[in-house]
Amino acid sequence: MSRVALKGINKIYPGRGGRPDAHAVKDLDLVIEDGSLVTLLGPSGCGKTTTLRMLAGFEIPTTGQILIDDRDITTTPVNKRGIGMVFQSYALFPHMSVRENVAFGLKVLALSSAEVERKVDDILKVMDLSKLAERQPSQLSGGQQQRVALARTVVTEPRVLLFDEPLSNLDAQLRERMRDELRLLQQRLGITSLYVTHDQNEAMAISDRVVVMRDGIIEQDDAPNNIYARPTTAFVADFMGKANIIKVRAERVAADHIVAQIGGGSVELPTNGLELKEGDLIDYVIRPEQMLISGDGPVSSVIERVVYQGAYTEYQVSIDGQACTVVDYRHHMHDARPVGARLPIDLASSVPWPLAPAEAGA
Repeated sequence: MSRVALKGINKIYPGRGGRPDAHAVKDLDLVIEDGSLVTLLGPSGCGKTTTLRMLAGFEIPTTGQILIDDRDITTTPVNKRGIGMVFQSYALFPHMSVRENVAFGLKVLALSSAEVERKVDDILKVMDLSKLAERQPSQLSGGQQQRVALARTVVTEPRVLLFDEPLSNLDAQLRERMRDELRLLQQRLGITSLYVTHDQNEAMAISDRVVVMRDGIIEQDDAPNNIYARPTTAFVADFMGKANIIKVRAERVAADHIVAQIGGGSVELPTNGLELKEGDLIDYVIRPEQMLISGDGPVSSVIERVVYQGAYTEYQVSIDGQACTVVDYRHHMHDARPVGARLPIDLASSVPWPLAPAEAGA
């Protein structure tokens, strides 16, 4: 196992034809602990793939250091870093069998034939590919090809494993199954890993930590449950699935909560350590599934749209002129409410999360 540290990383691509320089990654500090899996998550152009490529050695940082076990590898050639990479495209050799594809990297290392055969047999067994060993890539499904690509990388026993959106070419059901298999394998082998994706569900399901990036900077680096339930910025809250961001003004401030008017009702909302004062305008993040429909709920909303989703009904509502989404998982117990009806909501059992007052644009 190995510890990875990126310190003060900047990547600037010089502008051409009179265009300004492109600052792809800005003052990035990131640590990946031994045996952990960290995911870089964000929209296209946020710098996540550039960061991955710098760790792999395909790009050199403009400034900063990249360390593995305190050894500076910032300018070390790709083949000297001890890093394995699984690409979005499987990049299998079409003229080679599964066994030959997996053995390729070991032969480059100049191991003996007996050692190569032993290692290949072991990893084929681990990846459940033994019965497919003599097949060509064209005879495999997408999931099987991805397992071959992963086996080819892992068999060389890299110190660090990189994943560049490896599941994006698979259909939804297979992607979910492969996601779970990949995580189990990573944990079993204990390989320090950096994973890049734009899929929020994928990131939360496989990661020890999720690093959300935007415009070349880290917006939040945290455990998956904190990224979802305790976002530090409005961008993270919105990017990690549907989020209601309700703007309220503090009428009274206590040690651990404020009192505010929402939808005609007076509600208590937690401060979660923020230093607030009366009159502050604060954004509260409330996930749709946390907004409980209740006959005596103090918060009044007006239904503007009803979307039936099978397992639940989704209501697009307005609260004090602010658009929100409410999810009703108990819709099978009653008829769906019509557009224009009032929908009472109880926030007492929800977990609203406050953003800093500056985020509210006060």
